[in-house]
Amino acid sequence: MFRRLKQRLLKNRTPAKTVELRVDTVEGITEVYSVLTGQTLLKAIRENGGMVSSYCGGMCSCGTCVVKIVAGNPKEANNREIATLGFSNHQNHERLACQLMIDNNLHVALIDRY
Repeated sequence: MFRRLKQRLLKNRTPAKTVELRVDTVEGITEVYSVLTGQTLLKAIRENGGMVSSYCGGMCSCGTCVVKIVAGNPKEANNREIATLGFSNHQNHERLACQLMIDNNLHVALIDRY
């Protein structure tokens, strides 16, 4: 049963591709990374040596990994992310790096609220 489920999931999975990620740091420096799709923004930035706060470790409960979308069209936020962010922040193009899945080129600005 699990083998068939795993095969079905892998069959429907889109292959990872490399996209460009631009990150404006709190210090005003723009860093450019080549990252694979299918991972969270938090993971992609950290794997490339960048710093993003995340007190909860990426569990969508603290709201410290806030970024502002500068350019790109990420998938919509889920209800849990919107509840953690606050609706007005979500309307202001802010997202949580731990919940934003990279699926195309993206440009974000880090926000340090803490």
